[in-house]
Amino acid sequence: MKRTRLWLILGGLLVVVVVLSIVMQAINSLIWQLSYWLPGWLVGPILLLLVGALVLALLPLVEPLIRGKRGQAKAGQPAPPSNRQEAARRNLDSIDQQLAQLSDDVARQAPKTSFNQATSSKPSTLIVLNLSYSLNHSP
Repeated sequence: MKRTRLWLILGGLLVVVVVLSIVMQAINSLIWQLSYWLPGWLVGPILLLLVGALVLALLPLVEPLIRGKRGQAKAGQPAPPSNRQEAARRNLDSIDQQLAQLSDDVARQAPKTSFNQATSSKPSTLIVLNLSYSLNHSP
């Protein structure tokens, strides 16, 4: 496990070094191209403006990632259980909460469902149901 993690870290560092060298080479090439077309005293400010424009263009793409990480840190998730009994108790509590929510949802939807079924039925069915109810519950 530790060797795998070490290889992953070394591979990640290699990728970072390669990407940074490509970026540095592109900046160097840009400086040379700008110095060919512009006077030397304009190369620095133009490069600064280009970098600023790049940062402003990438900021809306990076901002949600930054806010997401801050939101996770502030969320304050509950501490992990210290032992198996506490984990089982938390699990049972969450199952109880889910069952309570489900029963509330069913209780809320039951009157709607029976009303919809009664109104969508044919009138003859309602009469038959009414007669059968009155026959079964007669005094």
